[in-house]
Amino acid sequence: MSYGPSVSPSASVPQSGHSFERTVGLLTIALPTLGAFGCVVSAWRFGADRIDLALLTAMYVITVVAVEVGYHRMIVHRSFRTHSITRFLLAAIGSMGAIGPIGWWTANHRQHHATTDMPGDPHSPHLFGSGLRSRLLGLWHSHAGWLLNETSITVDPKRFATDIYKDPVLTAVHRAYFPLVALGLLIPAIVGAWLHGGWVGAMRGLLWGGLGRVFCGHHAVWALGSVCHAYGSQEFETKDQARNNAWVAIVTFGEGWHHNHHVFPSSARHGINWWQLDPNFGFIKLLQLLGLAWDVKVPSKQAKDARRRAS
Repeated sequence: MSYGPSVSPSASVPQSGHSFERTVGLLTIALPTLGAFGCVVSAWRFGADRIDLALLTAMYVITVVAVEVGYHRMIVHRSFRTHSITRFLLAAIGSMGAIGPIGWWTANHRQHHATTDMPGDPHSPHLFGSGLRSRLLGLWHSHAGWLLNETSITVDPKRFATDIYKDPVLTAVHRAYFPLVALGLLIPAIVGAWLHGGWVGAMRGLLWGGLGRVFCGHHAVWALGSVCHAYGSQEFETKDQARNNAWVAIVTFGEGWHHNHHVFPSSARHGINWWQLDPNFGFIKLLQLLGLAWDVKVPSKQAKDARRRAS
């Protein structure tokens, strides 16, 4: 499946020759890594002030919430409904997180749920054997290595994401993916130039609020596929290896309750127990309070009790 604007539900899915997608995957991993290294060098040589850290924090929170509430809970799992303008904004800001075009990401993630930790799962850590080397290889693959694997990055939009391409709002966001990624880098650069002054300020904004922020966001989101399928707890009966991990939940604002999510994938709330903090669900409830979200799905007590493990 191509990343580009020519993608449609009727597009054929090539079986080989994914040099463009693999190149994009390599750049997706490499450029933010270089940016994060640049942040370290900049902090060591010139220091990091409140503006740098504020740009990093603000852009991180905005884009990660848009990815997890917009891309994930709203679009992929349809756990709530909203107006077209809100849908556009969440999807567009999520695209600034540089995790992939919405059509491709939706298809890939739905395939992951359809084949979780079984052959066909694009990014499971459990398909490489049981030895130490195999486990480490599996963790690398599930975290970021799958972006360089031709089989993993090839998904069928006709099977997993037809609804995305029937939605003119989401189709427009899908086609604008690369300009939106660029906009997500340009905004902190402009703010940095305004607050710090000149090209040096622009470069600091690009490093901290742009590339460094993308690096942090990537590894937080990617940890859901790697860490949360290897380390953590399970409360409900399930056949997959998805786990609840509080540390990942902290940096993803509630997505780390990943086992809960796999048991109840259409739930808008991932922190099912009262002590499982889920700021992303809080944001959805705020949208609902403002009349911007409705049909918010959560599992009933009966549904949870039916799936709970016997003590």
